[in-house]
Amino acid sequence: MRVRRLRLKNFRNFSETEINFANRLNIFIGENGQGKSNLLEAITLLILNDSFRYADNDNLIHFDETAANLDAQLENNGLDYHIKLQILKSRKHVTWNEKKVSHSSIRQKFSCVVFSPESLAFIKEASDERRFL
Repeated sequence: MRVRRLRLKNFRNFSETEINFANRLNIFIGENGQGKSNLLEAITLLILNDSFRYADNDNLIHFDETAANLDAQLENNGLDYHIKLQILKSRKHVTWNEKKVSHSSIRQKFSCVVFSPESLAFIKEASDERRFL
């Protein structure tokens, strides 16, 4: 799977942005708090309907807005897919190629793995401490 394009509107610290990804490798560099992890979180939400960080829907929506919209163009095995996710304070709505679907159907088609700083605790911490993570 490859992410070709990602649009974010009112998501976390992004009021509106669009990123066109390179074919093979994309590197995000910036100071803390600029949104690098938020980009990864947006992709994770689109595929898994869940964040790798604790966040209820309200924390995903930019400041005083009522909804966040995530929109991605994906490629998988030579086919293009369009996934949209609308995050409201009380629920999420997802469409795949303009049709309303469940997130389980998206998870079956695409895979997503994220390693975050919090993930390293599973490796670094002592076995007794890992049991509580």
